[in-house]
Amino acid sequence: MQEQRNGGTRLKMYLKFKKFLVILLLIFILILISAFLILYKMQKDTHTLVVNKINLSYSDLPNDLENYKIGFVSDTHIGLSTNLKFFDSIIKTLNSLDLDILLLGGDYIWMKESALFQYPRNSLFNDIEFKLNAEKIYFYNIEKFSSVKTKDGIYAVYGNHDNWIFPNLLKKISKHKESKIKLKGESFNYIKKGDSNLSIFTFQDFWKKIPNVENHNFKLKKNEFRILIAHNPDTISYINKYIPLEYNLSLSGHTHAGQIRIPFIPKASNTYYKEYVLGLSKIKKNSYHYTSSGIGCTSV
Repeated sequence: MQEQRNGGTRLKMYLKFKKFLVILLLIFILILISAFLILYKMQKDTHTLVVNKINLSYSDLPNDLENYKIGFVSDTHIGLSTNLKFFDSIIKTLNSLDLDILLLGGDYIWMKESALFQYPRNSLFNDIEFKLNAEKIYFYNIEKFSSVKTKDGIYAVYGNHDNWIFPNLLKKISKHKESKIKLKGESFNYIKKGDSNLSIFTFQDFWKKIPNVENHNFKLKKNEFRILIAHNPDTISYINKYIPLEYNLSLSGHTHAGQIRIPFIPKASNTYYKEYVLGLSKIKKNSYHYTSSGIGCTSV
């Protein structure tokens, strides 16, 4: 009887242990499947171009700007992890849109001193000399975007990464004779369109400099359409809170749609004000802001 009880106890222990192993195996398989799906989604997202076409209506739009096409691209983050064929497809798409003007929102580079955690997708930017790599990356951006055909030119601002990594080098390359990019810090540009004026106000990245427009007209003039370009949407939040500057459209990037999106959890953001994390926002009548999710990635 004693031996039967011991045998029964050992059997129960064995069955419990077996059940535990099965549960452990199922958890391990679930983790593997989840990891695979996450990696697949990351790869798919970084190789899928989404063109958001947005039609904006203005009751006071100048006649000469009816059906005006504005292209906006931000956060290319060119580097060792960039798929160059994918980037070529972006330039091809931009040329197919018949743009009136192209605006660039900064962060043209992604570089680290170490290649650790960087998944290499090209051999163009793997030079051992850090500054030479940066030069190649900036020149690549300028060369590719300069090939986009527009009627009124291409305007660009600095992002935080551009300010961190040889900003003077980017400035120098943007002034190359073959460059069609007007790279600006804080500047106020005016394009005459018949009897109308298109104003392009550019701003330095918010992490480097808060906006200053003290010497410029806050009010919109008759037949003026004003666009603000700032890498970080915090610049726009700051202007809306503290500077009575009127504008029709503002454009930003930087947030990468919150970097990581988890269902049912509020969007994370690398901004201070956390107002314009992604997409279109109506500021007031005849005034909108748009934050792009960007087309580049960092190390994935």
